[in-house]
Amino acid sequence: MHLKKLLLFLLAELLFCFIVLSEDKSLIALADEEFNYRYQLIGQESHELIQAFCPRLERAIELYWEALTRASSESMLHILFQLARGYYELAACCDTLTVKKIYFEKGITYGRKWIEVQLSINLPDLSQAEFQRYIQEISNPGILFWLAQDFGGYLESQAKSGDVTVLHNIGTKVTNLIVLYRRSIELNPDYFGANALSSLGSLLVFLPPFLGGDFREGMNFLEKARQTHPEFLYNQVLYIKSLYFQFDLLKGFTPHKKANRDKVAQELLTILELPLDEYPFWNALAKKEAERLLKEIQKRGDQ
Repeated sequence: MHLKKLLLFLLAELLFCFIVLSEDKSLIALADEEFNYRYQLIGQESHELIQAFCPRLERAIELYWEALTRASSESMLHILFQLARGYYELAACCDTLTVKKIYFEKGITYGRKWIEVQLSINLPDLSQAEFQRYIQEISNPGILFWLAQDFGGYLESQAKSGDVTVLHNIGTKVTNLIVLYRRSIELNPDYFGANALSSLGSLLVFLPPFLGGDFREGMNFLEKARQTHPEFLYNQVLYIKSLYFQFDLLKGFTPHKKANRDKVAQELLTILELPLDEYPFWNALAKKEAERLLKEIQKRGDQ
């Protein structure tokens, strides 16, 4: 009798585990489907694609978050990766600085969690120098890239919103940000259309020298990204922005006084004519940024 009860109990436990795992996989499959909906929108105009995809991305993140609460160890790293990337992309969807900052912070949380699960450690804060030691143990270029994107976006949103806490340990923060990009590039410079190269390049161009800025090295990275992966349009936009524009926290990006406005305008117009191809969402965002820079060029030309 006891044996029969035990067998029934074990059977019920197995059935429960099967149901939970099935729900887990089903949620992840649904989330992946929403996340990849971007590839069904390639034929649309850039603004229409962004408008159509962003709600699907938000839904994907909700599903990933729900799946995380019941995730098996097998699926946890995938979910954490998607959340780190997804929150950065969700920040790119919105124009409100305070909301962007929240999304970047969430992306940082899940990116850090990925590393903690992978290495079975408690990761030091991003403002601490010992953080760099653990980064060298990571062999996944993607998670380092998206964590860098989230962290860089968070620091930028802090600065733009006038949050003075961004200055606390700013040297270490920026150093760690650069280390994240460099390690990702070391592992795979071609990951995600070489966007780590162009992102780091743009960062080095606009950073002051005392924080590690280096215009020449930055432009070399940008040139390499543009040459090796011209199909990722953000590489071209970042190159144009870094070469012809200057940044001010109050005014944003404005063209250099000596920049040939007609030449810059033509380069931006060329980007607007290129196809979305294999990076539909990000190429749509790149075109949106190219349009904004073009308006800035035209506005300055009228003054």
